Parts: sequence; structure tokens; C-alpha cells
Amino acid sequence: MVRCRFPSETKVLTAQVLIQRVSYGALALTLLIALFAVDAEVGKRLSGIDGMLAALFQRGSVVPLLTSLVFLQGARELNHFYVLRGVKPYAGYAYVMVVAVFFTPWLSAAGWLGDGVAQLEGAQTMLVVMLIAIGGAWATAVLKRDTTDCLRNSSATLQIIFYLGFLSSFGLQIRCGRDIPVEAGAWLMLYILLITKASDIGAFFAGSILGRHKLWPGVSPGKTIEGTIGGILASAGVATWLLYGATILVQRQLADPGQTFQVDTGIRSMARFLSQTTHLSPMLAAGLLGVVLSIAGQMGDLVESCFKRDACVKDSGQLIPRFGGILDLLDSPLVAMPVAWIVLTVVWPML
Repeated sequence: MVRCRFPSETKVLTAQVLIQRVSYGALALTLLIALFAVDAEVGKRLSGIDGMLAALFQRGSVVPLLTSLVFLQGARELNHFYVLRGVKPYAGYAYVMVVAVFFTPWLSAAGWLGDGVAQLEGAQTMLVVMLIAIGGAWATAVLKRDTTDCLRNSSATLQIIFYLGFLSSFGLQIRCGRDIPVEAGAWLMLYILLITKASDIGAFFAGSILGRHKLWPGVSPGKTIEGTIGGILASAGVATWLLYGATILVQRQLADPGQTFQVDTGIRSMARFLSQTTHLSPMLAAGLLGVVLSIAGQMGDLVESCFKRDACVKDSGQLIPRFGGILDLLDSPLVAMPVAWIVLTVVWPML
């Protein structure tokens, strides 16, 4: 077993690091909000218009199209990890199936895969497409007529499809779910993303400033218990603050419908969604959601750290200065999105 060593695994919060982190983070946040705002606006403007394309773009437009490219890049980075370890996934097949599984909730909600309840329920169709992906990987292995490293290569292929396709599709299921008001899904998905990334930011700063006790040095030497707690508190705080802000805006508009500032109907719908819990107050529910998503996101971060250390790489790529590659940004949402979907469909059935 090869022991990987990196130049520096200790997070030091220098002024330069802080400025770069804040600058790139602010730019990314601005672009992210703009992306989801455009997606919500397109869905709202097409609401009530008939036609297959209109039905599709009501349930998402720039969000599914652009994020599919992001997840494809993530699949390429994960494939590179395997190549570094001498494994050769069926890369072309994996990339096609990542997109197919990812798009399934979008196509299902628009009725492109059938208009029955089973076809419109994206989660069920996602399982069907995932089963097809598994069968296709096995068929690819057979058609190659060479059993050398078949176990490793086919397993790696399925891992890429599951990690970047199946897990990511739950985010699109939140955006496109058939029971979600047309444009509200965009704001709800953005809400989940902001809560999850707040954990990353809180963990980084708390760990850099207060970190003393290592969390899991064999997996990620830079992570500390103090950082983990900071991430949880940040997620809970942001979840509560965002819901409180949305609720206040809704109350102001309801109190004065004639005011010039009109709250987007998608934000109103999202606020009502998150206030439909029957046993908890909306603010407490939001705080608990933040805690759950922070824990899930930090687990996703640790999982990707395992992948990177096994491949002997410090970052998944060099695409984004100070942040690394796409997988370094996707690691926490990839695990948090399925957890968010479970919470919003099973624990607090809103979707």
C-alpha cells in the first residue's frame, strides 16, 4: 500500500487565503443565485402553456442543462481517480448513463416518459433507469470478450453512475417533482444547496480559527471536531435565517398586496412548503434540517477525501483556484441532496 504525502495538509487561514476564498465564494454565490432565478422565471412564464417543450421547461431549464455539464465533469474527475489506480471504467458508457439517470426526474415530471402516476413520479423512474444502467454495464463487460479486470472495471463504472448520476438526480427531483409548484422547486433546491454549502464554509473557518482536535486524521488530516461543530451551527443558522427572511417577505406582501415590491411566487410557495410540518414550528424544522444536511454534507466530504487519498491526489482538479476541481465542490451536495429528499418526502412529507 502506497502512503501518500502532500506538501501541506494543515489549513492555515492567511489573509491571502481569506481574500481569495471570499472573492471566489461571492462570485460563485452570485452566479448560483442568478442561475436559479432565471430557471424559476422561465418556469413561471411558461406556466399554463401547452406543449411538450413548455411542459419540460416549466419543470426546469438552465438548472438541469447546465448542472448536467457540471456532473459530467465530476464523472471525468472520478474516472481519472480510477485510472490513477490502474482501473479502467467503461468511461463513455458511464458518462451517457450519468446524464440519463440525472435527467430522469426532469423528463418524468414533464410527462415525457408517460403520463401515469408511476411515470410522473421521478423517484420510481430513477430506479428503473438505474437498473437499466446496471444491466448495461454487465452487458458491456460481456461484449468486450475479455474478462481481465472485469470485476474492477465494471464496479468502477457503476460507482461513477451511482455517485454522479443517481445521487445527483435527487437534487433534480427536488427541483422538478410533480407535486411541487412549477417555479418553487428552483428556490427549494437553491435553499438546500445554500444550507449544505454553509456547512462547508462554517467548517472551514471554525476549523481554521479554533481547530485543535482532529476529526479523522487517517481520512482527512485537515478536518477538526471544532470545524465539524462550526459547520453544523452554520447550516442550522442559515436554514433558519433564510426561512425567516422568506416568511417576513411573504407576510409583508400579504399585509399590503398593493405595494410596488412583489415577492416572487416561487419564494412564497417555498416558504409555505417549509411551514407545512405538523409537529414542529417552521423555524425549528428549518434548524433541524440544517443540522441533518450539515452532517450528510460533511460525510460526503469525507467520502470524497477517501477517494482522493486512495488515488494519491490532493484535489480532484485545478479548475477553480483555492477550491480544486468540480468534485471538491460537489462532494457535500451529492450526499446531502438524497438526504434532503428523504426528509421532505418521508419525515416531513411535503413533496
